[in-house]
Amino acid sequence: MIIDIIELILDSMEGAFIEVGVFVGAVLLFFGYINYKKSGEFIKNIERSKKFQPIIGGLLGLTPGCGGAIFVIPLFFKRSVTFGTVVATLMTTMGDAAFVMIATRPLDYLIVSALMFIVGVTTGYLVDLTPLGNNILKKFERRMLILMGARSKKEEISPLTTTEKITSKFLNYGFWFLISFGLILGILNMMQIDINELFIPN
Repeated sequence: MIIDIIELILDSMEGAFIEVGVFVGAVLLFFGYINYKKSGEFIKNIERSKKFQPIIGGLLGLTPGCGGAIFVIPLFFKRSVTFGTVVATLMTTMGDAAFVMIATRPLDYLIVSALMFIVGVTTGYLVDLTPLGNNILKKFERRMLILMGARSKKEEISPLTTTEKITSKFLNYGFWFLISFGLILGILNMMQIDINELFIPN
């Protein structure tokens, strides 16, 4: 009984990582790489384009998977994008269903994506006409001050030690190695190849 439960948990974890996690990670890696190559200009350009942010959010949301949404939401809490941008992104995000529709019904995928984009962007602009975003940010910042003990922003932050730097790099490179390797397995899995029958132990 216990062994069956453990196998069920492991199978679920494998499916979540191979079928979902690696593709979300790949999208984030893509956006992060663009921002890195542009020396941060990618995000700065989004910040400067206030009037077009819901449209940008809608386009990011259309990327297969939910990487676009994960990329945009933290920018809102940094006051880089509006709440309407977040709404537009979430409303145009199809999640992992996008991969299924692209593979099986590409024409329907384009039609649905176009409708989601129009509705999402329109809703995003309407939301930006309300004070909803500012109210959410005020509550968030107030709670963060409480959690952080209302410490001053001028408080000195101790630099990372050598061990902490090494650990940070190890975890960073290790994470992206797993995502890159998992992406290969994810693509093979999408091609209906049984990855458990490969050289990798089941």
